[in-house]
Amino acid sequence: MKEKKELNTFKDLLYDVILPKVELISLILLAIGILFKISHFQGAPQLLMISMSTYAAVCYLRAFEKIELQGAFNKFLLKIGAISSSVLVIGALFLILRLPGAINMLEIGIPVFAIFLIFIIVKFLNSESGVYKKILFRNLKTVVVVSVVYLVTLYLVN
Repeated sequence: MKEKKELNTFKDLLYDVILPKVELISLILLAIGILFKISHFQGAPQLLMISMSTYAAVCYLRAFEKIELQGAFNKFLLKIGAISSSVLVIGALFLILRLPGAINMLEIGIPVFAIFLIFIIVKFLNSESGVYKKILFRNLKTVVVVSVVYLVTLYLVN
């Protein structure tokens, strides 16, 4: 059985309890919003806006999570990755809602996020620490979210 980690501060509570639950709820709402958008139901844009903005906020807050990494470059890389992840999610939101500025955000977010993912994959393969595995799989969720939203946008155009 898993040992319960003691939550001493609000920051521990936020990153260990609150954010994972908020992230799960926002992903469930995103799935419902995508289904609404495909079915052309009313309320789809509002549901997508709420869910993707919440998910982007979670990604942004992950930049300030205390993770035991060696070196300033790794900590900087984590911050850049989390911030580019949130820019990427908001860019995908603008894309599916056909708002201006979507292409600009994706042009900034995709290359930065791709470079971040390459560094994290290399670190994951060269490290025995489980920290990079956690970071990698957390950010692969963002890749899936943005990919699904992009594919839905392509589907709706045709």
